[in-house]
Amino acid sequence: MRILNYDGPLGSPNPAYLYGYVSDVDMGIKDRKRIGKIEADFIGGINSSLYYKGFDLYMQADGRFGGQFFSHTYKYAMQRGSLDATLYGRDKDHGGIARTNYKGETVYDGIMIEAVFLDGTKAPSKADPSKLVDVGGKTYKEAVENGLINAIQASAFYLNNYGWGANVQDPIMNNSWVVMREMTIGYKIPESILRKVRMDYARLAFSVRNPFYIYNGLKGGLNPESIQSNNPLTPYEYGGVPYSRNFSVSLNIKF
Repeated sequence: MRILNYDGPLGSPNPAYLYGYVSDVDMGIKDRKRIGKIEADFIGGINSSLYYKGFDLYMQADGRFGGQFFSHTYKYAMQRGSLDATLYGRDKDHGGIARTNYKGETVYDGIMIEAVFLDGTKAPSKADPSKLVDVGGKTYKEAVENGLINAIQASAFYLNNYGWGANVQDPIMNNSWVVMREMTIGYKIPESILRKVRMDYARLAFSVRNPFYIYNGLKGGLNPESIQSNNPLTPYEYGGVPYSRNFSVSLNIKF
């Protein structure tokens, strides 16, 4: 279970009380840890062609399996509330828990955090926010459900725990994916028709490149191929490009 601390108030005159994850650096731990690996376990692809009564279908897929990916886009999109994942906790329908706002009203935009407070942590009392209560060693859930503290507002949680250099664990993702790289369907026009227009051959085809991911291991629908560069030692992206598709229609003729 992750460790939590009280990070202080934010805003005035009605501040949000912030709770944030504690990092190894905050704990005085400087030893490096292995958090993943860059290299894929394996990569590969497959293609196939089918023919039937003048129609032809070509499909090509390829993929990567294994290794990790770090997304700065995910960090900042989570912080700004741009991803579907940040709907969690915004209201009762999305799992928001009760908290008391500055007007004394009960609202349901609090968020539950699976974490335990750092020993010695003191946080604003739910009964009187001007006073601090000892929550050290307690889980966040215990502190909230026992009425010791007010639940943190979901938007304040995302703001405080994503972006900048915060919470480096969540943006580390499984860099495995399988993409349908190309699909082409063609039709060879019958010779009986071609003879009337004095053609030897004609084929009409419709193609789409990168139509969809069969599997995408990244969170938030991010594009695995928006990686910063093709350098295998830089497995991250910073403001990656969105996923795009290309469509084309072709007509090949021979006289």
